[in-house]
Amino acid sequence: MNTVEIKNIISTMTNGRVFVSTTDYLRSAIVPAMVHLGLLPSDAASQIRGQGRIDALRTVERIQGFEAREACESLICEYKSSKVPAGNTIASDITAQISGIIQNAMASSSPSVSSAQIQDEIDDKITPVLDRIHNLEKEYQEFKDSFKANPSKVARANIQQASSDNLILKRVLPWYPSQGACLKTLVTSPPSYGKSYSIRKLGKAYDLYLEHGCSDSIDEETTLIGKIVPDGKGGFSVVDGVLTEAVRAASDGKRVMLFLDEVLRWPIVSQEFLLSFLEPHKGLSGEKEYVLRTSHMHNGNSEVIRCDVKNLHIVAAGNRSANSITEAFWSRWHKVNIKFDITEFAGICNQIADTYDVVIDAVEFATAASVSRDRFNDMRTKAPIDCRTLVNAIEWSGSDDWDVIKSWIRDTMEDQLVESDARTGDPLDDSLDAIREIKNNLQ
Repeated sequence: MNTVEIKNIISTMTNGRVFVSTTDYLRSAIVPAMVHLGLLPSDAASQIRGQGRIDALRTVERIQGFEAREACESLICEYKSSKVPAGNTIASDITAQISGIIQNAMASSSPSVSSAQIQDEIDDKITPVLDRIHNLEKEYQEFKDSFKANPSKVARANIQQASSDNLILKRVLPWYPSQGACLKTLVTSPPSYGKSYSIRKLGKAYDLYLEHGCSDSIDEETTLIGKIVPDGKGGFSVVDGVLTEAVRAASDGKRVMLFLDEVLRWPIVSQEFLLSFLEPHKGLSGEKEYVLRTSHMHNGNSEVIRCDVKNLHIVAAGNRSANSITEAFWSRWHKVNIKFDITEFAGICNQIADTYDVVIDAVEFATAASVSRDRFNDMRTKAPIDCRTLVNAIEWSGSDDWDVIKSWIRDTMEDQLVESDARTGDPLDDSLDAIREIKNNLQ
C-alpha cells in the first residue's frame, strides 16, 4: 500500500476540494483513489457508500487486510493534523531511521563523512524493514489464497463482520462454531424482527444450507422424512424430505445447517416426533451422532442413516406468542430471546437495505416501527410495521432513494394497519389517529 501515491492521486482527482469531515474524506477521496490504483475492487466501493468512518475502515480492512486500513488511517491523520504521528506507518518508520542516521553522521567528530558509509548504514537499517514488508506481503497473499480455496471461510469472515451490527447474529454465532458441534439454539423474538434474514446469512458459511417452514399441517412428518411419488414408469420412488436430505449430506462429510423456521407453530404430535432425533447417541466411534430412520427400504427394513453432530448444525426460530410447546421439546433447545431495541433493530434494517444496495435512515424507520408496536399493543392497529414492510417498500417503490421508499410506506400504511368497525367495515377513527402518529415519524 503506497500512501504517498494514494495522496497524489487524491490531490489530482479532487482538485483542491475541501472535505467537510474525515468520513467524507475517506468515502469521497481515499476510496476512489484506491480503486483508481487497483488497490480496492471497484465493487467494494459500493459497500462503503453510506457507512461511517469506522465501518468503512472495517470494510477496507476485510477486503484488503490490515495494511490497507493502516494506510487509510494514516491519510485520515494527515487530513486532521497535517502530519502523520511518528511510527504510524512503515514509511514513517523508514524516514525516521534514515533521518537519524544522517543527523548522527553530521554530528560526528570525524573531519569527513563518507557517503558510502552513510549508505551502508542506511542499507543496514532499511533491509530489516524491507524484509518485514516482504514477509507481510507473503503472509497476506497466503491469507488471501486460503480464503479463495475455502468459500465458506470467506462467508464466515463476512458473518463475523456483520455480527457487529446484528444482535441476532451476535447472540447466535458463539453457539455455531466453524468447527465442532453446535448448541442447538431456538431464537425467539418479536414477529418479523429479522430472525430468518440473520440465520440465512449464517447459513452461507456452510457447505449446504437447508430451510424448512414449520406449520401445523398433519403432513409435517412426511415433509421432513420423505414421501412416495410416482416415478413416471408405472412404479414408485421415495423422495427425501428436508431432514433426511440434511442428515444424508452430513453423513457424506458435508457441513450442513438445517433451519427450522417458525418451529413454535408445530402441533404437539410434530414436536414429539422429533424428540428422539434431537437427542444424539454415541456411535461406534464414541462420537455423538444423529440417527434417522428414513422412508427408503433396504432388504425389507427401513433405511437408517447416521451423521456426526459436528457436521449437522440445527437452528430454530419462532415467535413467543405462538402455539404452546411441550416441556420435553422445549428442553432440547438452548434458548436465545431477542427483545425489541431501536438501535439493534436499526442495525438489522441497515443490513437488509445493504443487500439491495440501498441507503436508508434506519434509525428513522426503527423509531416508526417502535411507535407502531406501541399502538398495536394498545389494540389501535391491526399490526406493527416491521422488516417485511421495509423489504416490500424497497422492492416495490421502484427507487433506491430513501425519501421515495418511506413515501411508499406512508402511502400504503393505512391499508396494512387500520382496524375496522366489526359491523360496517369502516376504518375506526382511533386507529386512523394511531396510523397518523406512526406516519409522523417517517417525514
